[in-house]
Amino acid sequence: MWVIKNGHENIVDILLQNGVNWNTKGDENETALDIAAKEGYSDIARLIRSHMTKQVERQEYAFDLNI
Repeated sequence: MWVIKNGHENIVDILLQNGVNWNTKGDENETALDIAAKEGYSDIARLIRSHMTKQVERQEYAFDLNI
């Protein structure tokens, strides 16, 4: 969460690419996306949303293959 609070977009990107759980909540019960939005880091929020979308698409694709 420190990485997001301090606006380190490149590190957030690396963490997301390496499987960090973006649903984890911090001390104040906020997700990474909540913190990025609250701190005004729209680029980081966009990056997290993009990662979330890609993950959902992969899950749907995997589900389709199992039919």
